[in-house]
Amino acid sequence: GTDIAQLKARQLKSADFLLFTHIIAMDSSNLADIQRMKPARSDTELHLLLDFAEGRAGQSVADPYYSGDAAFDVTWADAWAGAQGLVAYLKTKS
Repeated sequence: GTDIAQLKARQLKSADFLLFTHIIAMDSSNLADIQRMKPARSDTELHLLLDFAEGRAGQSVADPYYSGDAAFDVTWADAWAGAQGLVAYLKTKS
């Protein structure tokens, strides 16, 4: 029920490591790819989203793609928990 029609995804670019202070991955495979892309001169912090959810560090957000509609509820709960934790973390940094 969440309208995301106005949002668009794009590929990560090497310039992003100079523009952003944090880059967040949803799963460990993508995090590994991002870590390989990160230039040595970049101070960008790289994390999994669930690193910010209590008791979930190192876990990937559930991928609902092949699991049916009910799995999207689990993914949404993962994303929500990670996002809330990320906001709390970023507030401590400012």
